[in-house]
Amino acid sequence: MILEFLLFRLSDLEFIFVGQFISISGLESLFCRFQLSVLGRLIYRFQLHVGYIGFGFRFLGVGYIGIEYIGKVSE
Repeated sequence: MILEFLLFRLSDLEFIFVGQFISISGLESLFCRFQLSVLGRLIYRFQLHVGYIGFGFRFLGVGYIGIEYIGKVSE
């Protein structure tokens, strides 16, 4: 299941949330991405990935949590 929606748009400012929940053989994974764009140009992006599927840091030995933060994009 993939959920994508525009949280708000004010003139040329956009804030977007994208979420994905995956369940395979009882193993769940959750992926979320938040991003802010101005005039269609990405300014900030934050990603969070928690679960059993994919790559990331091990979390309590039973899965993982991966966090990626991309700061302000240089001009």
